[in-house]
Amino acid sequence: MEHPLLEALLPNDGGDGVRIKRWTARDVRALTQQQLAVFRGVIDLAGARSAAAQALSQPITTLSKLMQEEQQAVYLAARQIDRSKLEVLGFIKMGPKRLFLQPAAQSALVDTQPLCVLDFYIHESHQCAGWGSLLLRSALETEGLSAGSLAYDRPSAKLLSFLRKHYGLDSYIQQANAFIVFEPQFWLTPPHAEAKAAALRRVAGDELATRSRSTSPVVGGAVVRGGPDGFLKGEGRSPSPSSTLWFARIGPPA
Repeated sequence: MEHPLLEALLPNDGGDGVRIKRWTARDVRALTQQQLAVFRGVIDLAGARSAAAQALSQPITTLSKLMQEEQQAVYLAARQIDRSKLEVLGFIKMGPKRLFLQPAAQSALVDTQPLCVLDFYIHESHQCAGWGSLLLRSALETEGLSAGSLAYDRPSAKLLSFLRKHYGLDSYIQQANAFIVFEPQFWLTPPHAEAKAAALRRVAGDELATRSRSTSPVVGGAVVRGGPDGFLKGEGRSPSPSSTLWFARIGPPA
């Protein structure tokens, strides 16, 4: 994808190498009207091509969506092809999301807010050439994170293969919300590890409280621990007259 006016939008590295820039809503608002029109064409076209490659009904990435999400960012990669033109190689859209995730072998849902890969696209003519690895590595270095600490929204088979090849990420958990996280790398990241520990403590506390209530039910303000027939009223069979009387006699002093 060639864009002659994109030159003014990407930093000049002093050579003919790949240029990668992080774009946020704040950056977009700083553009002139002419630059904004060019950038809209770049982002909207790239987002549409990504959606088509993933067989999605509508694009995930558009300039309008980027401007509405203050915490999201698009990393755009382009390469100089002559003195007046840049060629767009691809992009990654990232942003934090509040997710309820379930680790493997754990019943608790963990309330987290990880940085997520929301969209990742390399132009078909530039795939398998190392540009995707360069783009993601640049984004990770900028964010100060590892590939395993991210959550991925509906990753394609190509993306899963890419992550396995370049980052050794293989074992993942498919979440009910269509995100995936890789085990154990994701839960070893400090913020996620702390959230997981808090969820385990909450579940342990709930289970303890449940056991306490079930073993020591309260009737009429007094703790009931058993009855003459070995069961509590309401457990599935009609109580005998003696057990009915026993329950009636439990309570605070008259």
